[in-house]
Amino acid sequence: FTPTPIRNISVIRSVRY
Repeated sequence: FTPTPIRNISVIRSVRY
């Protein structure tokens, strides 16, 4: 598994919420 999508989701969630 790559920690790339996980970090992306974290950033998107921060911007979305």
